[in-house]
Amino acid sequence: RWAVRLGLALCREYNRGRGRAAGKTSQHRTQQVLEWLRDHEPHFRRQRRTPVEVKHLAMPDKFKQAANSVEAYRDYYYSKRRTMPMVWPPGQMPHWWEARRRAA
Repeated sequence: RWAVRLGLALCREYNRGRGRAAGKTSQHRTQQVLEWLRDHEPHFRRQRRTPVEVKHLAMPDKFKQAANSVEAYRDYYYSKRRTMPMVWPPGQMPHWWEARRRAA
């Protein structure tokens, strides 16, 4: 369910402007499939889940000391701001980015 909701949200973002900025006028190709999955959810047996013991973060070790994975990735992306410019639509800069910028 979560993956389908995320996929549909990404399709809405694409349809709202990101894809259209590249001259595309149609919906994202996966939208129809995701809508079908949303409307025809499979019924799997529930299995007991085991907790994740090791978090695999794709970044240098110096960023892995953060309180959680989200903060670690935010620190990592902010560290890349000079070599990998981040660009957001006007008024849509993430709150955490602005907070780090003010603190620097």
